[in-house]
Amino acid sequence: MIDEFRKPFELFEEKGIGGILLILFFMLISIEPFLGILSIAVGFNAYPDSKIFLTVFVVFSVAYIVFSLFSGITLKKQYSFAVAATKVFLVYRLIYFTPVLIINMNLQIAAVPYDSLSPTYANESASIMTSFIINISYVALFSIGWYIYLVKSKKVQEAFPPKKTGLNINQSGK
Repeated sequence: MIDEFRKPFELFEEKGIGGILLILFFMLISIEPFLGILSIAVGFNAYPDSKIFLTVFVVFSVAYIVFSLFSGITLKKQYSFAVAATKVFLVYRLIYFTPVLIINMNLQIAAVPYDSLSPTYANESASIMTSFIINISYVALFSIGWYIYLVKSKKVQEAFPPKKTGLNINQSGK
């Protein structure tokens, strides 16, 4: 009886992703591409004269940016392969950022002036190493955490039901 008094637009349930999955979508289309652009800058700072390295690095970085946007868009449009694509992206993210962070750490350590008598070098190097450990932990926790969420979440399974195959058909008829 209450349904009779609803406005017409309230009769339709909201479709699409929401909640925590919406947060992942916004991260995939805004923050992750920005991180990809920043990582390109790391590559140019690390090896400005190596055309081969820069070409490979830029290709992997652009692939990261495009893959991030692709994963976000497929999630928002709720394509059947969106969760699988996003899981592959999260694995790629982990593999991609590990060398980027190592290169960045080496750049920072190389920029510290070395003086064997001063404790400054040891302190700054330790600070850079601590920062590296925090960053690599964040990358791993982010990627693994979202991956687990995509695998275990009931909301994700409801929004992206597994495809039905002909293998589950009961053929007990004689």
